[in-house]
Amino acid sequence: MAIPALTCGANLYRRGATRRTLGLDVKKRNDVRKRNFVREKRRARRPPDSRRDGGATVNDSGAGAPPMIIRYGFRCRRCARETRCRLIEMQADYGVELGRDDETLELPWATPDGGPRYVDLKCEPERINEIEEANRFPELRDFLVFINSLSSHPGNGNTLEKGSGSGLQSAKCDAWMSSEIHPGEEIFEAPWKFGSYVDFFFTESAEVFRQSPQASVEAHEEFLKKIVALLKRVPELPASAEFLLRRCYFHEQGDLREGLYVTFYLFGFGQDERKARQQWAIAMNLARNAFAQLNSGHPPL
Repeated sequence: MAIPALTCGANLYRRGATRRTLGLDVKKRNDVRKRNFVREKRRARRPPDSRRDGGATVNDSGAGAPPMIIRYGFRCRRCARETRCRLIEMQADYGVELGRDDETLELPWATPDGGPRYVDLKCEPERINEIEEANRFPELRDFLVFINSLSSHPGNGNTLEKGSGSGLQSAKCDAWMSSEIHPGEEIFEAPWKFGSYVDFFFTESAEVFRQSPQASVEAHEEFLKKIVALLKRVPELPASAEFLLRRCYFHEQGDLREGLYVTFYLFGFGQDERKARQQWAIAMNLARNAFAQLNSGHPPL
């Protein structure tokens, strides 16, 4: 005997289909209805801005602790109740600022009255203790040490690579805590952020720029695209990274030579100052790993 048409969840059983052809008896059909009822009940408790697909987020643990995974539909270990935590992704991007009114850098630089000045960590790594920010923030110190230790440019065959004497070199840095949240940062839903910046350049930047400014810009952009692609692959993290390609002027033996440098901004966000500082530390370690991966010659997937 044919059964009447009925709709159960997303499955529609056509009129005239028999139980035998459907492979479905009354008990199984009731089980399907029960599962759909439970699913609809859970969907009603879902926050309006939550995502429908599954996801994971990283906890506010220290830089060396493994990430805590929180998946939708499970009991949240952060708030100790069943909830659907939002998926917070790390933001990464790059830009080019080579206009007439854009910010530039001159090397070597120095502040008046004997204040902070440029320290060549490539040639004199032992002078890192002269950098106040490096003494205050171990993660920033480790990043500076690593950047200046690279002896060759990531990615063989790139225009920027000029032999064993080439490599990355830091020029300037700073770190700070802030409660000023810009409109683009409101997605993290955090009132505090810890930020830093590192200016770095390639040792042969001026020479390559002199030979072909366009090729130099394109090579820098290709490098930044790879770094950004790697950072976008990290576990979900309330942090943002931005790389800005800018113009640099090198004072060398009385001559002023033009080249390029990169300003690397990194921010970590949290509900208080401690958590923002922790998220920044995690992101800084991930950024160092991204540079290491490029230096090893493994391209981003």
